[in-house]
Amino acid sequence: MKKLKVTGIVLACITAVILAGIGVYYLMGEKIHINPGTQAILEFDNEGPGIQTHITQTLTDEEAERIRNILEGKWALPERYVALFGDDVSIRFGDKYFCFCYTGCRIIRLNDRDLYIGISQEDLNEIHQIFEKYGGYFPCV
Repeated sequence: MKKLKVTGIVLACITAVILAGIGVYYLMGEKIHINPGTQAILEFDNEGPGIQTHITQTLTDEEAERIRNILEGKWALPERYVALFGDDVSIRFGDKYFCFCYTGCRIIRLNDRDLYIGISQEDLNEIHQIFEKYGGYFPCV
């Protein structure tokens, strides 16, 4: 009986440490909130050998709402990625801008911080279609 009690206490302590670690991890992140009706501005600036594309486009209310619905409520979490991100391929909602990976991966960087959001391939395809509508393309390395 005593051995069972000790085992229970050890398991409770391990669980508490794991939950505390997860809690600290999420406290370091940021939950995404974009006010409905916020204007969205798409930025696509890519220069390379024989390529010079610069697009600054205010998105329609419908497009902005589609992207807002994809990002709303997601967690931007502290990570480190080797992938290339920049605000020159981004969508801005007020003071928040979401930087899209030049290679087209499913990770989005929040502002210029090391906070990242993962989205589904389906959602990424929808966002890429909006970029393509205005002349953007992926990969754009």
